Amino acid sequence: MPPFVVAIPAGPAPEEVERVADLLASLRAHEPRASTVLLVDDAPAARRSWPQGVDVIANPRHGRGIGTLGGTCAATLAALSWTHEHAPGAWCLRLDTDALVIGPFAQAVEAALAPQVGVLGSCRRTCNGEPRDLGSWAPVVRRHARRLWLWRHPPRRWLPVQPAIGDVRRTVRAALARGYEPGEHCIAAACAIGPALIAGLAAAGTLARPRRWLNTRFGDDAMLGVQARAMGLELRDLHAVFGLRHVGLPDTPQRLADRGFALIHSVRNDPAHEESEVRAFFAARRGRAGAGAGSPS
Repeated sequence: MPPFVVAIPAGPAPEEVERVADLLASLRAHEPRASTVLLVDDAPAARRSWPQGVDVIANPRHGRGIGTLGGTCAATLAALSWTHEHAPGAWCLRLDTDALVIGPFAQAVEAALAPQVGVLGSCRRTCNGEPRDLGSWAPVVRRHARRLWLWRHPPRRWLPVQPAIGDVRRTVRAALARGYEPGEHCIAAACAIGPALIAGLAAAGTLARPRRWLNTRFGDDAMLGVQARAMGLELRDLHAVFGLRHVGLPDTPQRLADRGFALIHSVRNDPAHEESEVRAFFAARRGRAGAGAGSPS
């Protein structure tokens, strides 16, 4: 399989620079094969000092839309467009800046990326075995599946919604026709996007229009789920790799390490551990591993 691309949407907050630096340090420590890293910068005008050795593009939303919803859709589609152009046939690991790499992942992901898989990660169950709540996105999905109209006055007549929303509606309906469960998704904060999905999005012209989902209430979790299922592709759990939770961590830092996860989320808002504490724990662990690798046998 071709080399993979690691895509990291970076928000406008100034602390994102330090988060990206720590995330890249963790990536390079555990997965040296990850030679292609792409940052999607949501504040390019700030001219931030990103680490060396990464490619940087601007989030095409240009400040429009809601950054955590349609803005993430625009960032992810832009990253997949870049992947399709610069590494055709590659798969893409999409990571938030509050995710962290704590072990090697590429071999396990590539073994699980069958041709029919669109997205791998934390989908129907949590890494602790409980069913995930997929219903939070269901109202958004159902709303965009309906025939939506806008009322203009004067004159008094019904007008169809803008073409972008029409495209979204057609995609949602195609997914539902293939058995998509409204709200079905993988946590986008750390997920692997298969080459079949990337190629399908390119062929459909979706990657050429990354702002099409900007004014929806979709986040890229749900957007990727709908897009994959509309193409007849699967969303699969891979808990041998992904130890994720939407808010906070699914276990203590020590137990996450002991359980053998490779990718974790979220280090930023765990109720029991400060972000600095979690990052320091895993940075020290990387340091010990590096010292051990360099010592004579």
